[in-house]
Amino acid sequence: MNATFDETAVDQKTLARLLDQGQLLLVRENEAGRLQRITGGILVERPPADVWNVIVDYRNYPRFMPSIEAAEIVADRGEVKDVRFRIKLK
Repeated sequence: MNATFDETAVDQKTLARLLDQGQLLLVRENEAGRLQRITGGILVERPPADVWNVIVDYRNYPRFMPSIEAAEIVADRGEVKDVRFRIKLK
């Protein structure tokens, strides 16, 4: 089933219900039907601080994201990082 909706307008309860059913993947196309953006989500039952620590541990992305071969922080300005990812495409 294809469904299009504005993910920014989804309330927390609806989002939680969708995530309880498994991974959530939203695909947005432009007017010509070409891929514009993909947003994915999963439900992680850990404290927010634990999740954040994994999110900002860029160098370890290849351990749990199969399509990422390498990640390198190329600029570090405290809270803001520029990260270069090497991605393998099929």
